[in-house]
Amino acid sequence: MNKLIRFFAPLPDKEKLTEDKKKLKRLQWSFFISATLGYGLYYVCRMSLNVVKKTPGR
Repeated sequence: MNKLIRFFAPLPDKEKLTEDKKKLKRLQWSFFISATLGYGLYYVCRMSLNVVKKTPGR
């Protein structure tokens, strides 16, 4: 039971990310680029699957 309580206990404070402006800006841009590319890849794959799929009953 003690392990379960320790699992949900809050973590100790670490250095704040906002103190390092360069690292914060880099993480923001990397997230933006990965989300944009990820959605773009999803959109292209989804559109190409509609072409490959056959309509039922034909």
